[in-house]
This record gives sequence, structure tokens and C-alpha cells, in this order.
Amino acid sequence: MVVAIHQPEHLPWLGFFNKMANADVLVILDIVQYRKRYFQNRNQILVNGEKKYIGVPIILDNYREKTIKEMQIYSDRDVPWKSKYLKTIEYNYKRHPFFDEYFPFFEELVKKDICSLYEFNMEIINYFADKLDLTTEIIMASDLSPVGKKSDLILDIAKKSGASVYLSGPSGRDYMELDKYKNENVDVWFNDFKHPVYDQKGTDVFIPYLSTLDLFMNVGAKQAKSVIAEGTVIAKNL
Repeated sequence: MVVAIHQPEHLPWLGFFNKMANADVLVILDIVQYRKRYFQNRNQILVNGEKKYIGVPIILDNYREKTIKEMQIYSDRDVPWKSKYLKTIEYNYKRHPFFDEYFPFFEELVKKDICSLYEFNMEIINYFADKLDLTTEIIMASDLSPVGKKSDLILDIAKKSGASVYLSGPSGRDYMELDKYKNENVDVWFNDFKHPVYDQKGTDVFIPYLSTLDLFMNVGAKQAKSVIAEGTVIAKNL
């Protein structure tokens, strides 16, 4: 049983779905503290040939005391953002091959009265995962009632989700106490995703590390699944 753990990022990049595709279970880490100016409420797309952030405005009152799951998005009445959000996508991708196929999802998404950042992000994650035909089971860390911090927290989540293998991102090497995982009979693999190159409209030089939205708009979901799989590099620390 290969288990991966990841925060519910906004418009996740290719590496998110590569990790998901290589796992049997993906645990959404919704219980950690919200991080300002990170990828929890924004991500990067191609804007006029350059990487630029697109995101949703967050109510930051006491955010240091709140988890990702507790964070709220401003309503469009209080902070008008939905029109700009859609126009940013439309202006930069309307001439792309698959714009007409995927843009309606975002039009319908912003019409929904979703105040929770977590719920808004999960709508996008589930949509992309469905289009990529990923069958990985998704569960929420909050449903497991895990305990501990950093490496111990991840180990507890891995155990409670039935992992025989924990699939970590490369940064796990910086903080994970691997001996503890070995003692609990949990092997650790590192998902050293190597970013693939794909046909990218709007720039003369390929720009990596964008939202998966860019990949979808350029090549469509069927080819996107193959492109994401190309980046698989797994180092097994048994």
C-alpha cells in the first residue's frame, strides 16, 4: 500500500498529480497551518509569456492560528475577484487548443458559493484527477486524527492510512527521521519528479513548474496523463 501526503494546493502543478498517480492513497494534509504567500491560495500560469500568479483572496484574520481547512475566501461582494480570475485565464488561454474544453469548468466553479479555500481547491483537484483518469483513493488527514509534528506527524498519518510504503516528496530528506519509519515497518520512497517538456503555446522557451492548467490547455487531458507520467523518478529508501 503506497501512501502519499500532500497539502490541498490551489491549481496544483504537475508534480502533485505525478505523486498522486504513483500512490494507492493520497492523504490531503488539511490540518497544518495556513502559509501566507505560498501555493495554498495561488499558483503560476503563463501570462504574456511569463510566469505569473493567479489566486483567490483569503481572509487573513488570525491566520497563524488556523489550519488550511479553516481558511476562508473573501466573497465576491466584499472583494470582487471572480471576474478578474476568469479573465486572466481567458485572456491568456483563449487561443490554446483545449480552452473551450476546460474553461467552462472554471466558469461554473466561481458561480458556486464556496467560502472555504480547502473546498474550492478540492473542486479543482478532483476535477483534474477525474480528467486524468486517476483512481487513487483520496482521504483527509483530519479524518485520521493524527498526532505529532513534522516527521512524526507524517509517520502517524502513514500508519493510520495503512501504508507499507510512504511516497515522500524530495524535501522529505531534509526532515524525516527515517529510522522511525523503518522501526514501524514503513518503507520510504522519494518522488524525485523530473519536469517533462510539452508543446507550450505562447512562449519561445519552455517554462516549467506552472499549474497543471497550462498543460491541460495546451495538450488536453489524455496527453497530459502521459506527459505527467514521463516525469516519474522514484528513489526507494528501503
